[in-house]
Amino acid sequence: MARTGRSSRCGCPGSSGHLRDQSTAPRRQHDSRIVTRSQTLVHALQPTGRVTRVVDETESGKGRATPSRKQAEAARKKQMKVPVSRKDQVKRERAAREELRLKQREALKTGDEKFLPARERGPVRKFCRDYVDRRWNFAEFLLIFLVLILLLSIVGAGAQWSAAATFVLYPFVIIGTVLDEIILVRGLRKQLKARFDPDEIGGSIAYTVLRSTQLRRFRLPKPQLKRGEALASRY
Repeated sequence: MARTGRSSRCGCPGSSGHLRDQSTAPRRQHDSRIVTRSQTLVHALQPTGRVTRVVDETESGKGRATPSRKQAEAARKKQMKVPVSRKDQVKRERAAREELRLKQREALKTGDEKFLPARERGPVRKFCRDYVDRRWNFAEFLLIFLVLILLLSIVGAGAQWSAAATFVLYPFVIIGTVLDEIILVRGLRKQLKARFDPDEIGGSIAYTVLRSTQLRRFRLPKPQLKRGEALASRY
């Protein structure tokens, strides 16, 4: 019995120490959690790029609604309003003018109304061009006739036949040109009155006469109809 009591008394300190270890274990775990949270808070407050990336990912994540077209256009206009230096502005304006010039040059070849110069644009102008381009015009060969008469007079200088040819050909060319232009203007005016309002045809006669004096291959915008081809019903 004495041994048993002694052994039990000897075992009491060991058991009490074990109980103290068990009682202090939760406190140590609680302290370690506090330290861990403090370290996490310190790292989170540090100005690192990681926090910025998290914010960016949150802002532009898949959870956000797709911006509407109006919002996208507003954002684009806002970016365009960013002030730029005068040098960059001059470069942009020069590039825009060059791009417009190239588009206008191409439109003069293809007849694209969108990029034609202002004086060439519109249904009335297009009709006038087609009206001239579909017919043979005496005036477009006027310069060639005059050059031939001049060469004829130079080659046959002093000859009686040269003087007679010049005397006949020169009035023939001038009178033929005038008569052809009269026919052109009368027919054009009749068509314009039948197809368009009077307010829209201002300056069309002069525009047509000037085009009729140019050789077909040098006309701008380029002819869209062949000679003898019928006019469109509507413009």
